Amino acid sequence: MSEKYDLKALKAALLKSDDHVIETQIFGAKAFIRRLKAAELQENEDGMKAAIDSGDMSKAAQLNVQLLLSCLMTPDGKRI
Repeated sequence: MSEKYDLKALKAALLKSDDHVIETQIFGAKAFIRRLKAAELQENEDGMKAAIDSGDMSKAAQLNVQLLLSCLMTPDGKRI
């Protein structure tokens, strides 16, 4: 981690619109991702809590994968 931490850059990125797509590397492959909306995050969190409380670890695992997949986009900003 040789880059200097830039709080202003982080704040600016967090305040961009929900459909703002950034290019990044995931497992060595180029990927395009977006930030999730607060409602999407809350829905996932509620689902995770319900799955864990009921002991349904399979459902909890599915929700984790679904969360990651919901962030992936095409280069032009369309959901995959």
